[in-house]
This record gives sequence, C-alpha cells and structure tokens, in this order.
Amino acid sequence: MAVLHRHQLDSLLRQKTSRDNALSDVRRLYKLFPKGALAVDRDIDFSKPPKEYTVPITDHHTFRRDALLANFLKKFRGFSAGNPREVAKKNFLFYEDRCKESNSRIRKLREDGSVDPSLQAVLFTAQRKISGVLGDFDIDELLRLSRWGPGSTSSCKGPLVDAAQKFSSEPQVTGEFLARARLLMPLYPSWSALLADTDYGAIVNPIMPLVKGNKIAFVPKTAKTHRVIAIEPHINVFFQNGLGRMIRKRMRLRARVDLNDQTLNQRLARLGSLDDSLATIDLEGASDTICRELVRDLLPEDWFSWLDSARSHVGSLDGEFIRYQKFSSMGNGATFDLESLIFWALSSAVVERLGYNSFWVNVFGDDIVIPSGAYDEVVRVLESVGFIVNKAKSFCKGPFRESCGLDWFSGFNVRPVYLKEIPLRPIDWIVIANQLRRLSHEWGERQFCHSDLKTAYEFCLSRIPKELRSFKVPLGYDFRRNSLGGFEGNGLLANFDEANPSISDRGWCGWTVRGFAPRAITLLSKDRHLLTASAHTVRETGNELSLRERFDFREVPRPGMFIPQPWYQLGPWGR
Repeated sequence: MAVLHRHQLDSLLRQKTSRDNALSDVRRLYKLFPKGALAVDRDIDFSKPPKEYTVPITDHHTFRRDALLANFLKKFRGFSAGNPREVAKKNFLFYEDRCKESNSRIRKLREDGSVDPSLQAVLFTAQRKISGVLGDFDIDELLRLSRWGPGSTSSCKGPLVDAAQKFSSEPQVTGEFLARARLLMPLYPSWSALLADTDYGAIVNPIMPLVKGNKIAFVPKTAKTHRVIAIEPHINVFFQNGLGRMIRKRMRLRARVDLNDQTLNQRLARLGSLDDSLATIDLEGASDTICRELVRDLLPEDWFSWLDSARSHVGSLDGEFIRYQKFSSMGNGATFDLESLIFWALSSAVVERLGYNSFWVNVFGDDIVIPSGAYDEVVRVLESVGFIVNKAKSFCKGPFRESCGLDWFSGFNVRPVYLKEIPLRPIDWIVIANQLRRLSHEWGERQFCHSDLKTAYEFCLSRIPKELRSFKVPLGYDFRRNSLGGFEGNGLLANFDEANPSISDRGWCGWTVRGFAPRAITLLSKDRHLLTASAHTVRETGNELSLRERFDFREVPRPGMFIPQPWYQLGPWGR
C-alpha cells in the first residue's frame, strides 16, 4: 500500500463529523457494552446531567461490566446540562471556609494541647518525622533544581510556553517573594542579563514587576464539575518547582517514598484487595484543604519560610481578590510534593503509635495506603486537621481497593475506561478502539481478548476510515492520549498475525510495520533566549520551539517503523 503523504494522513485523522452525529455514535457504542448486575439507563440524554451509579460488590467478572457502564461517561464533556464551573467555584469557596475553621482549630490546639492530647501527640511525631526527612535548607540545591514546568505562568500563556520563551517573559513576582527573588536572580547571570538586555557576564538584577498573587482558573474534570487550578506568578513558580523537587528528592532518599513512580501504591492496593491487610484512603479536595497553620506547625522554620514566601497569598477570582486560607493550590509547583510529605508524616505517626509497622505506609499525592487496623484513627486525625476523606473511594474491608489509577477486586484489575472528549474525528475513535482492546485483554486475564467487548470494539473500527486501519502495532506502540492531554503511539493495537509485519532488514532482530506519529509543530528561532534555555535545561530540538497542543501526523517513512522482538500477543477473542 502506498505511503500516505503527511497532508493526506493528517486530513484523514482530523476529518470531523458533526457534534450530533458524534453523540449519536457514543449512544450506540454505550448500548453495545455487556450487561452486568447494575441496572442502568442505556438511552443517554446529553441535555441532562449524567446519572450516578453505585457499583455493587459481586464477583470480579460482573463488577468489571458494572464499573464500565457506571463510569464510561462519568468524565464525558458532551453533557450540556448544568454549570460545571459554578459547581467548582462553590466547592472552592467551601474549601476556603473549611481551611479557615481548621486554621482556628489548630491555633487553639497550639495554645492549649489539652484540647486533644492524642492529636497533639500525633502532630508532634509527624513534625519530628518531617524534620528528619527535610533536614537543613540548602539554597545551592534550590538553584540547581529550580526550573520551569509544562504549563502557563502569569506572563507566559498560549501555545508558546517553551522554557526558552519563559526565560524571556516578563519576570512578574509577588511582594512576599521579591526580596528573595532579588537575592536569587543574579545567580542566574545569563537569565538576568537577558531580562536586563545587557551583555552576558554582567552581574545585574532585572526589574521585576509586582503582582498581588495568582489567578484562579478552571479546567474540565468530570461532566458535573471542573477542576480548580491557579496560574502562578512567573518568578514564583520557577522556584516553587525547585522547592517541590527538593522535597521529592528527600522523600525518596530518606522516607522511601518515590513520587516519580505510582507502581508501589498500586501493588500495595492489590495486596489489600487480596487479604484485607492494607487500606486505601482517598481525599476530596486534598490540595485545597491544606490549611496554613498545619503547614506552619509541621515544617521546620526555614522550610516554612521559603515555601510561605514563594506561594501566592492572594488569588484573583472573577475580578475579585481572595486572601487564601489554604497554604497552596494546584498550580503551585510545590503543592503535590508538600501534600505527599504531610500525608505520609501524619499517617506514619498514627500507624507507629498504634504499634503497626510504618513500612506499609505509602503515599502518592492524596492516594494513601496504610495498614487496615489503623484506618479509623488515620481518618480521625486527617479530618481533625481539616482534610475531607472521600468515604466512597476509601476502602479498608472487602475485596475492592483503588489507588493511583488502578482498581482491584480480589487481586484482579477491574479499572474501566473513561470517555472524556467528544469523538468528532477518526483520531478519537482510534484512541477509544485501543482502550477497549486493552480492556478486553485485561478482562481475559491477559491471556486472550474477552469477547464481551468485541462488538463494541468492531463498532469503533467502523468509525475509522479504511485507509487508517492498516496501521497496526503491538502493545506499547498503540495510539493513545498521554498524561498531558496530547497524543503518543503509532497505530491500532493488534496481534502479530493481524498486523502481518515484515522482517526487518536493518541488521537487528525485529519487524517493520506501517505506523504514523504525531510530530510537534515547531517555530524556528535564533533569538538570544534560546542560549539561556539551553544553558539551563537539556534541549533536544536545538533552536526549534515546540508549539503547545500544535502538531500534525506523518507516516513513518519506508522501510517502516521498527518493532524489536518479541511482538506482544494479545491472544484471540474468546471467553
């Protein structure tokens, strides 16, 4: 078959249908899912809010079917009823009120420990643990580890949020961090000289405009509510990322908690689903309920001072400024690492006081795993300092556990797939088809593809132009959405005999197949800020800047895409 020109391929993948047709296809797909024990309404009305279902505890085969029916459209953005932004705003204000109450409660506890002596003891133990993990603050390490994240800042938005672009953007900073920013910025001579428009080598301190704080924004989360994030001041977020990386490094080295890897949490959750030895706890609005006074109580003074000065004390919401009762929100580069440290310390302190081994405590953000016998007391302590335990997603008894994106039922993975975007293009249907093929393989205990999902899978294929169905690849190369919302992968997931690959003639043992790949659209630049970015971060694209969320698709040129041996076999369709 002839190689498709990149414009032909890109046009085929992006060819849009109407919204009404896409929603009609989603209804048809949903009706093809297998029946379980749960009674659901198969006639979806997208003009109304999605219905919520509680999946009954049965056996893992039935549970899988019920979980798919109950959750497939839970995060779908095709529902037009309701106002997700207003729901999220209401929750945000509720969390602020809760933090205000928590701040008052912790201040009283600080003044009079007899109010709750057991809680005071836990906080003291947690404080000691955090002090042991963090140690002394090292400003040289902060300079080494500070860097840009992938998102927008107060002065750098839109498709160009490359590190090079950020180094040349206006260095906005809050008043609370200005003094420290003036201390730190001359220690980046290339960056400072760029901002001050002076020759390299000059020791300068650029003018940094002051801003009050961050800007509260909303991004899609589920069909009913948005997620609240904050766009942080430019200079603040650069050093927030450094502070977060410092905490992360110390947690891995001194607390045996690796915040770069979720698999330990997932494995521990599976163990808990097998023998009830471990419980999983999930928190609601975790980052939004970390109150200021709790952080002040638990962290060493020098660490608190740096984190407190780098955070935004004020946020802008709908044109009005709010002074935060929380310590920081999502968007702050240190929030995830800080909340993980606090949850680990509090949980470990309770577990040890009850006589259990803290070896079995692990956290990844607000996903917490603890010995089951400590569940009630850990929940009590977390709620006493202002956190909200999501009882619907926390488990200490029975065959079900969930943590870090995996759901376990008696040791079997029962995680469903979720449809988020309206499938307007073939590219969207390729993603859904691959999701269902993976799920069918999981339902077949990774020995075969369960035929319960075959009809739904074949319907997805029918939505994909014939020219695109020849791009077939093994597991690991399948086209899918990544964690940043972009795409990765090279085609439809398939067995060896379905793909019919050719033997590689490149001198290595392997195969060649047809595949396509998303390629970032780049902007060629010779500006001075590239030198600053390349001096601070390892760059792979020379003087090309990737435009965020801008890409096209190209077929891998002949002789094709190389697949090393062995080819992962999904197995036949069956039961």
